[in-house]
Amino acid sequence: MSKKNHNRFSTSSASSNSQQTSSDLQDQATSDVAQNKNNSPKRFRSPVLTVERQSFFLALSEIFLIFTVFFAYGAWAVPDTNEPYYVGKAFHAWHPDTLKNDTFLNSYDTHWLFYKTFGWLTLYCDLNTATWIGRVVLWLALAIGWYRLSRAVIPVMWFSIISAGAFAYFMLKFQMAGEWVLGGIEGKVFAYVFVIFGLDALARNRWGVVWLMFGIAAAYHPVVGGWSVVAGGFSWLLQRKSDRMSLLPMLVPLIVGGILSLPGVLPAILMDWGCDQEIANQAYRIAAFERLAHHEYAKAFPWAFVMRLGLLTAAWLFCSATVWTRKKSPKRNEENILPEVMPEEQSQYVAPPGFRIAGYIIGTVLISCVGFIISYGFTSEKYQKFAASLLRFYWFRMTDFSVPLGMGLCGTAILSWVSGLCGRENFPKELTWWAKIFVRTAIVFILIYCAVYAVSYQYWLNLFKKQEIVPTFGQMNGIQQNCEVIAYAAILFISSFLLFWNRNYRQQKQTQEKTPPVLPSRPVFLMLLTALILFGGSVSSFLEQAEQRISMTVPRTSGNSLRFHLLWRNMCDWIAKNTEEDAIFLIPRNSESFRWYANRTNVAVWKEMPQDAKSMVTWSEAIQDCYTSPNLPASLERYSLAYVLKYSKTPEEIGELQTKYGFSYILTELDPRISILDFPIAYQNERYILYRLDKKTEDAPPSVETLTPPEMTVPSFTPAQ
Repeated sequence: MSKKNHNRFSTSSASSNSQQTSSDLQDQATSDVAQNKNNSPKRFRSPVLTVERQSFFLALSEIFLIFTVFFAYGAWAVPDTNEPYYVGKAFHAWHPDTLKNDTFLNSYDTHWLFYKTFGWLTLYCDLNTATWIGRVVLWLALAIGWYRLSRAVIPVMWFSIISAGAFAYFMLKFQMAGEWVLGGIEGKVFAYVFVIFGLDALARNRWGVVWLMFGIAAAYHPVVGGWSVVAGGFSWLLQRKSDRMSLLPMLVPLIVGGILSLPGVLPAILMDWGCDQEIANQAYRIAAFERLAHHEYAKAFPWAFVMRLGLLTAAWLFCSATVWTRKKSPKRNEENILPEVMPEEQSQYVAPPGFRIAGYIIGTVLISCVGFIISYGFTSEKYQKFAASLLRFYWFRMTDFSVPLGMGLCGTAILSWVSGLCGRENFPKELTWWAKIFVRTAIVFILIYCAVYAVSYQYWLNLFKKQEIVPTFGQMNGIQQNCEVIAYAAILFISSFLLFWNRNYRQQKQTQEKTPPVLPSRPVFLMLLTALILFGGSVSSFLEQAEQRISMTVPRTSGNSLRFHLLWRNMCDWIAKNTEEDAIFLIPRNSESFRWYANRTNVAVWKEMPQDAKSMVTWSEAIQDCYTSPNLPASLERYSLAYVLKYSKTPEEIGELQTKYGFSYILTELDPRISILDFPIAYQNERYILYRLDKKTEDAPPSVETLTPPEMTVPSFTPAQ
């Protein structure tokens, strides 16, 4: 398309003292419409949004502050949850001779591109350094992408920092299916970087770039990139034909994007190629209903998680209807040609950038709705195989990301709009009215918050008392946090509804009376509602996260106690220095950082489930053999390997496990209520004890039937979930 016929409209950035709103800036956008000398009517082509660039120093300052926000939310101590899994696999991809007998590391490499593009760092530095380098690069890329996306939607200086803080907060507190972006390093974080750049291109109406970015995202993570393509296609369908790229010119970017996705899509397709269908069905069931149920199976989601994301979605719908509505277009003639209009008038009919983002978000919500239908409609015994084969595609993954993204951007756009109203409003001489509004509104919301919190807390308390599982959760902090989030979600919903109602009511009144636009008489009230949405939880959450980054040095993979972490490091360091390199260990099933510190092979841990069907079934069998018992409640199995071995396994059964899995060491927790196992002790400290199985004592311990398990509660520490 020639530059002459390529319509573009641009927005100018506002200074820090400017009172212009993002809506006004979009309305002031102009189009370079090619005009014939005879002023003959022209077809209205899809415009491409360009935002006036800031100075390099200001842009760099905003990106740095966004990076600071992301750093505060994601800079957990290394290794964080999932990092031993993905960084370990990336390390092994470049060091295949290390731990040759480790079944997990030698399983199928599904995220091949991530392992190859990140793992090379381990050739030049240790795991901790490589992880921090990868984190910083990813967060910087996310900050650049978010800066561009926020500037495209809200072209006002410094507002990208506010939207980034809101996005990070909403994603942390309102996730439903356990999805995250700011945290440890793994393939999906690489994918989300390209998704955000794709959304920036989507906001600017550059559809060719959208498909290329989503294709690269799929190369790093097929689920994230694949669902983004589907949601992007839905957004394309929602646009007017005059406001979008036609299908034929998009074929080349779609094909190229598909080719770029092959490094991620092909390994996912080929990993179960030729696998027995019965084994595949068993693996799908294990993933969907056991190991990954908190990601894939809607019935396994806590009701509080579903409620809080549902309320956030409803609040976002009201907010987006307030500032991201699509404007009416002029009527076309019989030849489907728009009447000739001036650029200022023509820009009124272009959908705002946020409308295209809203289409993407609605697409992800519809995808999640399909997941709910599968979870609740096809999980009977008759359709269980069918449901498991579908649920493995993570239908709920994208809403945990897209709805917080939309709420952060949309709430910031409302802040821009309301701040403009406050700047232009002629306030009355009596300034006491705003104090009355503030006090009355605060009282109403405090009562709503307290009511929702009290009802939710009492419900949880009664539920746990009936099920007698309060000790499993230790303190009630987690329950209180859920209730606080639900109460805040209710406030979000009411605030967004009032914002939408105010604007919709004023627009209807102006239309009926046919009077010039009138500003709301109470902009301070609207500012209060906007502040509740954006800053009601994000400010305190950011300060809390920043405090944790400064004070907390314990990885979440080692528990929440510095003392336990140091004892765990002490045990792993001794193992690394004093045991054979090819030795295999049976360890507590939540000890995912064992290989990271000890550099030794283990039988199986809960977090490290292989991706291919055959390896997944083998892993599940090892978990069942070594960590489960019909004599113990499920809440105890995951916390004490010593308890399981002492009171659920006979010496003969332990010997059979040793023969089957080849381990020569057993590492367990040291609990004074449980007598030590009857094996030679290789090493022990205040918390852990290591047994060597090469030699056994002459006197065999009594059989499992003669032992009476002592009364035991879950230890005070809580392993990382």
